[in-house]
Amino acid sequence: LWASLETSLAVVFRDLKTPWVVITIISAYQSPSSSATSGPTTFHTQQLLTLRKNNDSLLHPRKAFVRDLRILLQEFASQQHEIILCGDFNQSLGLESSLASVLSDFHLTDIHGSHLGLESEVSTYARGSKRLDYMFCTPVLAGNVLRCGAEPFNAVYYSDHQALYVDFSFEGVFDNNLPILCRPQSQG
Repeated sequence: LWASLETSLAVVFRDLKTPWVVITIISAYQSPSSSATSGPTTFHTQQLLTLRKNNDSLLHPRKAFVRDLRILLQEFASQQHEIILCGDFNQSLGLESSLASVLSDFHLTDIHGSHLGLESEVSTYARGSKRLDYMFCTPVLAGNVLRCGAEPFNAVYYSDHQALYVDFSFEGVFDNNLPILCRPQSQG
């Protein structure tokens, strides 16, 4: 179900003595649970039809999502990428969730949960009472989070979800060897 997973790469060179640092950002959307009210144009139904069309033996969109996410993460982890995984997972992610083992296997940290605490989690979905949106990252990035949070509903863009944000200390991520993009004498 690659349609529900999109990736972008940010590549930064440290210096001549150290390797490239590659940060992969994955934006994910997991299908809501099926229900009797799922119509023919819902995301869940479209994903189910895609699985059938592709003769996929796993005819459950959420299970296929977890499988495909695991494959994608394995690809980037095997190449030593730092990873940021963010998205609408349409479920509260606790130890019992279908994604718990994937997050654990790839050492992905819940950025907001670890910095803001789980005791006072707020709903990130306007029509719900649970947190459905998350940002996870690998340990190097997790150790360099400066601040994170969620904007109020409709403050950044009109949506039924809050906009999450995270600020990283790139000096920590890139060992204080940030490339010079423009020499001071060239700056206006």
